[in-house]
Amino acid sequence: MGYAIAHHMEQTFRGVFTRQFVVAEDRFIRLLTGEPHPLGNFALMSDAADLEGIRVADEPLQSAPVSSILFKSPPSPEVHDYLFGQGYAGPSATPAMAVDLERLTSTGLPSGYEFGRLDAGSDAESWVDVLTACFKLPRRIAAVCSPLTFALDAAPDAQLQCFAVLKGDQTVATSLMYFSDGLAGIYNVATLPEERGKGLGAHATAEPLRQAQALGYRVGILQASAAGLPVYQRLGFAEFGKVPSYVRKQA
Repeated sequence: MGYAIAHHMEQTFRGVFTRQFVVAEDRFIRLLTGEPHPLGNFALMSDAADLEGIRVADEPLQSAPVSSILFKSPPSPEVHDYLFGQGYAGPSATPAMAVDLERLTSTGLPSGYEFGRLDAGSDAESWVDVLTACFKLPRRIAAVCSPLTFALDAAPDAQLQCFAVLKGDQTVATSLMYFSDGLAGIYNVATLPEERGKGLGAHATAEPLRQAQALGYRVGILQASAAGLPVYQRLGFAEFGKVPSYVRKQA
């Protein structure tokens, strides 16, 4: 299941990212923005033992101030040694989690907050503002994986869907759902720092999955940050492996 969760992440990247900054090959998908953040310059490898593919994927990343290499399974010793020789540190491991949607914990929002799905007329700029503030991202990186750069389909079963928690007319929390391989994947769960502790992120995670369940999906998946891990555990998610990654910072 852990590999399936990581593979879903790869399929999401391939389906979401535009060609402006992305190179997608069978062996990897690479994002290169030049911004000083590992999420702005990375390669996700299809095969953790493909040393030649890693060399090809990494070559353009060597000029970036910070870069990262992600894998769907633990890399081989040869790959680890190569990355170490190229200045990468790691691996770090992000929990790969899944939940049976029938067992998803119920959630709600405080008074004064509303949850909704974005459409073509929604305020995508404020959606990017939340990602930028929550993860301390350069804005250009947040914009690459936001409704500013991809079209939104209003169909109930659209493969890609974006959501927001609103306080008045201000976006205060976000999430993105992507359907692939029979799984409903949740990404870009973010809450403004001053709005945390109110259950907004939990609701932005769970409510899209309840809509997925109504469409016939049975399993929801995600990759958890350290801050998000206890939230997802309370929702009923369990860990099924790790997504390994290596990071290099230029001296």
